[in-house]
Amino acid sequence: ILDYLSRNFKFADVLNDKVTRISNSNQNFNIYQIASDYLKNNRMIFVVLPTLFDAQTYYDGLLNLVCEDDVLFYPVDEMVTASLLIASNEFKFERISTIISMLEDKPRIVVTNVNGILRGILPFKKWRENIFKLEVGKNYDLKDIKRKLVEFGYKNVSVVGKSGEFSVRGSIIDYFPINSLDPVRLDFFDDELDTIKTFDVNTQLSKLRIKEAKIFPIVEL
Repeated sequence: ILDYLSRNFKFADVLNDKVTRISNSNQNFNIYQIASDYLKNNRMIFVVLPTLFDAQTYYDGLLNLVCEDDVLFYPVDEMVTASLLIASNEFKFERISTIISMLEDKPRIVVTNVNGILRGILPFKKWRENIFKLEVGKNYDLKDIKRKLVEFGYKNVSVVGKSGEFSVRGSIIDYFPINSLDPVRLDFFDDELDTIKTFDVNTQLSKLRIKEAKIFPIVEL
C-alpha cells in the first residue's frame, strides 16, 4: 500500500516538500503519510496530537506499517491535577523507555500528545551520564550496585516480578529494566561479575547469557 501511495503524484509531492500544510485529510491518510515519510527519508519524526486518545490511535496505526522498534510512544496524563508523584507508572515507564531508545540517535517516529511537548525533561546529556554499565569479568562493589538501583528508583523486593524491581540473594542481584521483556541476573564471584543472564520471570530459569548490561534510571528527575 505504501509503495502504491508513494507513486501517487499528490502523495509523493508531499513527501518531497520540507514544509507542508495538509487540510481536509483524514486519520488513515495522515498515518500512511507519516509512515511513508519515515520509510523514504529515514529521518526523525515527531507526531504531536491534540489528545492522549488521538496519540494512542496514531501509535497503534503506525505499528501496523513500520517495525515496532521504529515507533516510540511518549504519553503524558492530561488531568490538570496529575503530579509527578501520582502520575501513572505505566505512562512514566513508557516515557522513560522512549527516552532511552532516543539516546541511540537512531531515526524513529515519536508519537505524543500536546502535554508531552509541553513537559520539560532533563537534557539527554544528563541521561547518558547516569547510565550504569556492567561488564562480565570486571570488579564491582555489590553495595554500590544496590545503592545505584535504589537511587535510580528501583524497588527492593524478595523476588523480581515486574519492571522497576530488584532483589538481592547473596552474590546474585536480579533487576527488571523497563526497556526489556525479561529481567537481568548478575552473578558475582567475590567482587568479579561472573555472568550476566536474562531469565524467565515466571520460572526464574536462565534464558540468554550476555556480556554486558546497563542500568537506566526509572525516575524522570
